[in-house]
Amino acid sequence: EKIVRIAKKHNLFVIEDACQAPTATLNGKYVGTFGDVGIFSLNKHKHINTGEGGVAVTDDKDLAERLRLVRNHGEVTADSRKFKNLINTFGFNLRLGEIESAMGIEQLKKLNCLVKNRIEIVDYMTKKLRDYNEFIDIPFVDENSKHVYYLYAMKYKRAPGMPHRDKIVEYLCDEGVPVRSGFQKPLYLLEMFQNKIAYGSGGCPFTCPMYHGSVSYHKGQCPVVERIENEEMITFHIEHFDLSKEDVDKIHLAFGKVLSSIRQ
Repeated sequence: EKIVRIAKKHNLFVIEDACQAPTATLNGKYVGTFGDVGIFSLNKHKHINTGEGGVAVTDDKDLAERLRLVRNHGEVTADSRKFKNLINTFGFNLRLGEIESAMGIEQLKKLNCLVKNRIEIVDYMTKKLRDYNEFIDIPFVDENSKHVYYLYAMKYKRAPGMPHRDKIVEYLCDEGVPVRSGFQKPLYLLEMFQNKIAYGSGGCPFTCPMYHGSVSYHKGQCPVVERIENEEMITFHIEHFDLSKEDVDKIHLAFGKVLSSIRQ
């Protein structure tokens, strides 16, 4: 909401990356509907998937038309649209096929049920893992929001003499718990930004002649984010599994085995 207010003040568009949060809400409003455009992903590990592809939503008719052009090479394929030129914008071949669309439509009918089941099993997992709050912080959800849990992220609380987060993850994996260290390095540390390569090797948009400033993406710009990613965050890939309470009980026991061993 604050981002939207700032954007309106400066006459900017807001494009929401809601790829991993279908039906999530904040203060009763769906994520993906705060800004001008909301983006949802349908690739293989999302709440519903069609293998690849995604969906953009907007209540702006002009933006909707532009999105239709972008997905189809920028071409106008119907005279009724009354554009003067055949090519009106940069475009790509991003057309979602009919088979993928049919898969998505059928899963969309089940989305509320899928999300409800995910929330219920995560609530059970959170209740069980509270036994180990000496070692890990578990997700907290504000009472005015609904979390749909693409991932289940925990924060490792390392005390003096305790092993590094990566060792804990290794031990948990040995016990059959599908966790990993962190999730994704901060975006500014990705090669595209480090090497300033996006549209070819000409430096655009980083050295665009229409931009007269300079940008730096050096390590250490967001030290808290880097610490969480490199030392604290443990990610459970709940999106890959249809867990039962019995599965969660086994995970709880595995955490107990690993964490009790480092307590000694």
